Amino acid sequence: LLAAGKMDPDLGDCVSTCKSPQMMYGAIIKEYSEELLSVPAKEVYFCSVMPCVRKRGESDHAVFQNDGIRDIDNVITTQDLGNLLRLKGIDPSKLEDQLYDSPFQMGGSGAGSGAGQLFGITGGVMEAAVRTVYEVATGKPLPRIELEEVRGLEGLKEATIPLFTDDGEGLPIELRIAVVNGLGNAKKLIKAIKAGEVQYDFVEV
Repeated sequence: LLAAGKMDPDLGDCVSTCKSPQMMYGAIIKEYSEELLSVPAKEVYFCSVMPCVRKRGESDHAVFQNDGIRDIDNVITTQDLGNLLRLKGIDPSKLEDQLYDSPFQMGGSGAGSGAGQLFGITGGVMEAAVRTVYEVATGKPLPRIELEEVRGLEGLKEATIPLFTDDGEGLPIELRIAVVNGLGNAKKLIKAIKAGEVQYDFVEV
């Protein structure tokens, strides 16, 4: 949101109002910690492990707290975690596999939903959302999404997803999606969209 506002103030109404996955999970844990863990929210210390250093700034934003309690108390990067493990002499490759101890496990299996498992990859948030929309709209699972490079726009991949075969007038209804890597490439994409060179319904940065 902050980056979008700086790049182009007109983007305000086009940016999703959803929190990021880490902020959603932090808010849910704090909301239900007493019910599920018998621990008051103010006593829960939530630390995220994230690949992007920008997640630290996100967690510090004043909007991500409730009654003075932060959704996320701290964020460390995957590199930070690796350094901590080395400092403690822990070799992850020698640890035994075990299930996660999350109160939100899917049927106690320790594995998330198919859509949830997509969140950690580039374009995963968009694909998870599109899969859900497709299944609600058609009642069928979405076939594999094949993202293709867009000529002339570096770091951009796109795909077209048919939602319905007929909109009532004999025309197919399609969802045009794109994934752009990096804010620099996002700026170029915004310029191309405003110039009418490309058109999308859903873009993940």
